[in-house]
Amino acid sequence: MDEQNVTAKDLAWLFEPLSTRRIYQLRDAKIVIPSKKGFLLLKSVKGYILYLTQRQGGEKAQERLAHLKADITAIQLQKLQGSVQDTAQVEKDAYEVGRMTRDALFNIPPRIASIVAAETDSFKIEQILLGEIRQATEKLSGDDGL
Repeated sequence: MDEQNVTAKDLAWLFEPLSTRRIYQLRDAKIVIPSKKGFLLLKSVKGYILYLTQRQGGEKAQERLAHLKADITAIQLQKLQGSVQDTAQVEKDAYEVGRMTRDALFNIPPRIASIVAAETDSFKIEQILLGEIRQATEKLSGDDGL
């Protein structure tokens, strides 16, 4: 099984009540295991459980281990069901949508510059601009305007 990568924020949520700052301190102490894309989930959980066991004694750590295993199982189930998305993919998609929006809006002025330059009626200019913006945003949303 491939090791799942998670962010420091994900680990902090999983190891509640830890902060992301504490996660980085645990990384520096080699308790949680970093990867190129964040942290290795299972190895970090095991490292943290071992740390708790050594620090707090076995019973409390076993309770924490059961809680963490249940959380991991719940996250994996949500991912399989599609209700949880990979953070990196969401960020990539959001960037792509932002770039497409920017490009669509920046393409408006060259397309209508000569039309607007010839127009003297401010209401007509407003209608031209609104029409172009509406057309660009509908194209981005996939809305046919029907």
